[in-house]
Amino acid sequence: MLHAFRTVTSGAPDELTLWAQFLQFPPITEVPEPLRGGSFIAVDVAYLGSADDVAPLLALFREIPGIVLDTLGTLGTMPISLLGTIAAEPVDPTPTAEISWLMGDLDDNAIEALIALVGHGSGSPLAVVQLRHLGGAFRRASEDDGPTGAVNEPYLLFGLAVLTAPETLVDAEITFGELTSALEGRFTGRSLFNLLMADSDPTRAFSATALTRLQQIKRTVDPDQVLVSNRPVVAARTAHPMAQPS
Repeated sequence: MLHAFRTVTSGAPDELTLWAQFLQFPPITEVPEPLRGGSFIAVDVAYLGSADDVAPLLALFREIPGIVLDTLGTLGTMPISLLGTIAAEPVDPTPTAEISWLMGDLDDNAIEALIALVGHGSGSPLAVVQLRHLGGAFRRASEDDGPTGAVNEPYLLFGLAVLTAPETLVDAEITFGELTSALEGRFTGRSLFNLLMADSDPTRAFSATALTRLQQIKRTVDPDQVLVSNRPVVAARTAHPMAQPS
């Protein structure tokens, strides 16, 4: 599936965007059969066009045996307002640990490393590991399109663990370290701002010039830090002056 994903995304038109996801489902009743307790790889698809036009672009995936669930035919065409539902992600607040890196390459060794660490039989503590296909307008962007500028990397890797117990965080961090080590040389050291953890370094998302300008704007427009960000470009104060002990 990942080899097909690489082939399709490398030649995809701007209208097509794909995600490949390793999914580990817990054996709980809230998860329907046949997914309950299983390990799968899924491909999510968004295409700005008709079902007939996208069918040839997805033919390579349909040639792979072992499809457990296929919702492309049932979901069909949807309005832009429902794009956020494609991945069927939960919307309730959930304690999680996350990792994200922009990737410059998805070679055979990277594919094998991902399968070994988070694929079927790996025992991975991560509920989801996504390979997000970028390119298109991301690559053609400039500084005029915002502080991120152009994103030349073709993929973004995102991993998430649901923190059901204290030891889950320890297991997740070990796996994050293993992924970072195994994929060394494919990560470019950058990520996207909206996928940084709260304590992540914003220099992973912005150039030095863009970050300096964002910090200057923050200090000028909101010097008292009334507006609180989950991912601040300027370190937040630990306490409000009025709340400090006398």
